[in-house]
Amino acid sequence: MWHSISDKTGRKGSLEKIEIKEKITPYSHQSGVECLVPLSDWVVQVYPALLKVGGLEFPLAVTGPVQEFTVQMDLEKDCVWVWGISKEGHFRLKLTASEYGLSLMVDRSPKGGISIGGKLLERKESILLAKGGQFSPKKACERFSLGNWKAQDWDLVRRRADFSEIAPLLFLLGQKLPKSESTLLTHTEHFFLAALSGICAPKPQDAIHQGLSPFTGEPISLIQSAYQTIRSYLIDGESILPKLPNNWDAGKVIGLQTKFGTVDLEWTKGHIRRMVLVSSDSGSIALSFTKEISSCRCNGKHLENGSSLPIEVNKKYLFERFQK
Repeated sequence: MWHSISDKTGRKGSLEKIEIKEKITPYSHQSGVECLVPLSDWVVQVYPALLKVGGLEFPLAVTGPVQEFTVQMDLEKDCVWVWGISKEGHFRLKLTASEYGLSLMVDRSPKGGISIGGKLLERKESILLAKGGQFSPKKACERFSLGNWKAQDWDLVRRRADFSEIAPLLFLLGQKLPKSESTLLTHTEHFFLAALSGICAPKPQDAIHQGLSPFTGEPISLIQSAYQTIRSYLIDGESILPKLPNNWDAGKVIGLQTKFGTVDLEWTKGHIRRMVLVSSDSGSIALSFTKEISSCRCNGKHLENGSSLPIEVNKKYLFERFQK
């Protein structure tokens, strides 16, 4: 259970859990948008009355024009949602990946069901659209936020090209894909413009002709490379926030897995404000914060920046009151 620590002013700082409440669920209303299916290398292209998967086509027996057509990548539930309102009524489909391949489940359908690829499906019925493909089982992931609450309409996000909106998605998505060899990217902003289309559908080169240099490597590995690059801004060994971009004034990261334990931290005005460490082993660490920081408090005790700190296994450590 978290305990409280009082400072000299009588103000109490508590070992409260650092939380990220934003949900990452980008969506598009564009007919024919491509979307990567979480946990896999499957890319689907979705129209109001047609699904395209790996060279296969699955017509949807709906009468248009379809209103409120939406395709959504849900990184909280690891699926892709497709919904709209046809003349027959509301429909909502759920696309998920598994070790068997890509499946579709009818979450909502008009009365009498909906025909997909010539097969009539009732509500809650499923069909395997395509076999095989790479698959990554679900796991606990590190989370990252820059406090952006704008609507995740991905067509507008791409138009704005603000990497602070894009980075949290790439950070999470890069952990939810089949493992492949990845390296740090020099320009993650350029990568997003040149190597992804639709809702994070990876391309091996500048497929949308942005005039940027092509990237080498498997398309999936490029997203994992973006995750590794963003992570290097946040932590590098025992160095905390070593390369924070200038426009990332405030943010949080939780669940960072390090050699010394799990780290949650938050920063404001470009400087660390609070960090919680749950140690995974006993020993000592020498955490290094940015050069502007001279010292902090750790569980109520003074700690110089970069000095050695003894830690005990499975113990919580609160770092706060950072001083310049």
